[in-house]
Amino acid sequence: MLNIDEENKFLKIVLWIVVLAVAITVRFWNIGDMHFSNDELSALSRISYDSVSDVIEKGVMPDGHPLLVQIFLYYYVPLVGADDFFIKLPFLLIPMTSGEPLRAAIIRPGSFGEITPTP
Repeated sequence: MLNIDEENKFLKIVLWIVVLAVAITVRFWNIGDMHFSNDELSALSRISYDSVSDVIEKGVMPDGHPLLVQIFLYYYVPLVGADDFFIKLPFLLIPMTSGEPLRAAIIRPGSFGEITPTP
């Protein structure tokens, strides 16, 4: 039988799993039917230059698109091709890492901002 602290921690872990499952479901809902937005098309059009310096000079500087995104796309798109799903995949997965502070706050209240890993 679980004591109150163990039961409370178990409920918090279950809550975290539910929150994570909802986040993943919402994030990937209808991914196959989603078309590129104008901003995404604009970013993809800027990676067709011959060099990274051209991407920066002609693609980033005149329009102010994020430098790291443009450089990432410059190297990533040739690896995965023009498939919508694989181009969108990193931008769907990376923001999900922001759930770590939420997990820490749910499972260990008062631990928000701690660097030490939880067991």
